Amino acid sequence: MGREVIVTLNDALYNAGILGFLRICEKSDLPIKQAGNSISFDSDILSDFTACYLQTMMNVFRDDTIYTEIMTRHARIMALQINSEDDKKLFDEIFKYIADKLKRASYEAGFEIIKVRGEIYDFTAAVKEIKEEKDYGNKISLLNVLIQKMKQYEDIFLLKDITYTKIQPFWTNVAFLNSKKNKAEFNECFEESFSQPAYNFTPREGKKIQLTCCQCDVPISKNDSFPMAWINDLGVDVARKTSHYWNFKVDSFLCPVCNLIYACIPLGFTMKGSEGVFVNDNESITKLKEMNVVAAIKLEAHKDDLFYRVIDRFMHINQDITVQKELNNIQIVRRSNGQYVFNILSKEKLQVLDYCKRDFESIVGLSFKIQDEYINIYRRVIQSVLAGENLYPLLYTFLHTGIAKSMKIWFVRYLIKIQAVAICKGDEKMREKVVFAAMKRGEELRTVMLGDNQNENKVRTLSYKLLNALKVRNPSEFMDTLLRNYIGLGMQVPVGFLDVLKEENKFLDFGYAFVTGLNGGSSKKEDGEDTK
Repeated sequence: MGREVIVTLNDALYNAGILGFLRICEKSDLPIKQAGNSISFDSDILSDFTACYLQTMMNVFRDDTIYTEIMTRHARIMALQINSEDDKKLFDEIFKYIADKLKRASYEAGFEIIKVRGEIYDFTAAVKEIKEEKDYGNKISLLNVLIQKMKQYEDIFLLKDITYTKIQPFWTNVAFLNSKKNKAEFNECFEESFSQPAYNFTPREGKKIQLTCCQCDVPISKNDSFPMAWINDLGVDVARKTSHYWNFKVDSFLCPVCNLIYACIPLGFTMKGSEGVFVNDNESITKLKEMNVVAAIKLEAHKDDLFYRVIDRFMHINQDITVQKELNNIQIVRRSNGQYVFNILSKEKLQVLDYCKRDFESIVGLSFKIQDEYINIYRRVIQSVLAGENLYPLLYTFLHTGIAKSMKIWFVRYLIKIQAVAICKGDEKMREKVVFAAMKRGEELRTVMLGDNQNENKVRTLSYKLLNALKVRNPSEFMDTLLRNYIGLGMQVPVGFLDVLKEENKFLDFGYAFVTGLNGGSSKKEDGEDTK
């Protein structure tokens, strides 16, 4: 029996590490207890933790690796008869993909590990031989040998993929991510940097205690202390700069156990590619686990959005009335594009997401090109809603760009409804009714203005004037412009137009909805139509 170790929930990233550690133990049948907001375990389970860590990494992330994609594409080759030019062309395309991936620096470092294990097969030479071979039957035979060799050392290829897409976004420069050890065995590197120090650690005793762990407050000696610089966006490299600390005295050190907990962060996040999402509910370990169960949702490939799946999970949880009463300001942490994004999901925001669920579903997977940049519409909208920002600048940009470049703007109507619901207080249906009535009035004016010759220029000119009035939030200018056009066309001004001018948000909702309808945005998307 070793010593009992107790780890308690704290800040978001540490909690993600605890969840990752817990998942490793559960998947590896390591005995661990959980009570309230803490977990406890015997230090003896750390004697074989490295193998459990690496195996769990491979089991969890296997399907989202280049190695698995290579195996999938090779299976397509095995189904070919190579009796037509199309088959040969497909083989060449798949082989090019495999050859390009095997040239990656991470795989080349993996080849060195394989050589140290005693393997004499030369992967680089094999790729060259396949490329130069003219007979496709021989090409397939040679490729089969290469694939079998890859399968023989799949742990190396899998871990190389996982290291740079799943682990490096969270921590770097230690263990197998140390540039001097990228050709060393994974288990040896992790054991030396994390598992062995945690297994051998005993809290310091005595009166002269100079250091304590900044997470668990356990007394530690200088030899048992670990800096936090290796944790992305969290630690400071104290070897280079100490000015971040009072009187230049560094006091942020981790004990070996907490150091190991932080190494488990990648398994605490739900990952897709290099993007991760973690829901930080530190009420209890049970709640933390429950909130981070993200079920796979059957979606079209281009609509498989990780953040959408996390939000959808909340939609299901929110349907439980008892949970609605308990739900309180839960933190969502996203790791994307090399940075963390923190959002607070309050009960009010969750209600908006729930009420507009179908509207959010309709924009998942859509992108909109502005200048040379493609904007993920769903991501931009959900980020604004969670941050408590209004969507009016976004609506202006989408409408102005869409009108100028004759792009389809059917999706804007969903954003207008989301905006209207997000700012109203218990009057969702009435605000929604005003929005769609405005779109209808805009569509009617469009029909009259186009006439028989279908001239879009008049509609475009009016739209720019109305958008400018909306941008500067000038209801008088907006209404003057609109009235002149109605009178000029001999149309009766719809009843209720003046009512929406009294309140700024109602005016903006009405105005953007009207411009959307004026430009055909109130009609439903047609099959095959896109925003690009």
